[in-house]
Amino acid sequence: MSIIRTYIDKALALVEKNREYLMYEKEVHPEMKSEMAWETFKHKPGKVNLEQKGATTELLSLISEDDKIWKAIDGTITDNDIEKLESDLEITFPDSYKEYLRYKHFYTIFLDNDIRLYPKPLGSWDQVLKENNVAMKEVLLNHGYLGIGNFSDYGEVCFNLNEFADNPPIVMIDYENGEAERLAENFTALLEKIMTKPEPMVTELKSWEKKMYGVS
Repeated sequence: MSIIRTYIDKALALVEKNREYLMYEKEVHPEMKSEMAWETFKHKPGKVNLEQKGATTELLSLISEDDKIWKAIDGTITDNDIEKLESDLEITFPDSYKEYLRYKHFYTIFLDNDIRLYPKPLGSWDQVLKENNVAMKEVLLNHGYLGIGNFSDYGEVCFNLNEFADNPPIVMIDYENGEAERLAENFTALLEKIMTKPEPMVTELKSWEKKMYGVS
C-alpha cells in the first residue's frame, strides 16, 4: 500500500476512534451521512483536549443534536475531474497529490494537530480547493504556491510550484508576513514525516480547565 493510502487510512482510524469529537459537521453530503445518532455519545464529556507532543493542544467539543456524523466513502474523482480543476487554477498537480485526491472522500482527517489538509467531501472537493486558493490568490497562486491545507492558525500548507514542478516541496506560508517556511521535500515526505510522530490523543480536561469551561 502506498504512503498516501496508509496516511489516509491511519488518519481516518484516528477520527473514527473519536468520532463524537472529530467526525461531525453541520452539513454532510447525503451519501456520506452516517446513521449513527448523536444520542449515542451524549453521556460523554462536553469538552476534551486533543494533545500531541510537539504540537498545539486543541480543545474539542462533543457532538450536538444539530450536528451530523459523516463516513468516508470510496473515491469518485476521475482524471478528467482533476484536469478540469488544474485548468481552472492554471496549475498542474503533482502525481502524488492526484493519488491523494482519488483515494476516498472524507471531511477533515489528520495525524498532526497542526497540519489539516483540506477536506474532500463528495460533490464539493474541487470547490474547497478552488475557493481557498482563489480567496488568497494574491498571496498564494500569484506567487507560485498552491494551498492544500492549514497549519494551525499560523499559515497555509502549500506546494511551492516554483521548484521542481513535478514533485514540489511543501511550505507553510505565514498569514502575517507571507513568508515561506519549508515543511518537507515533497508531498509524500510530508506524510511520512507526520506518520513518525506519536498520534494525537483525546485527554480529559484538568480540574481548572473544567471550571473555566463550565464542564462537570
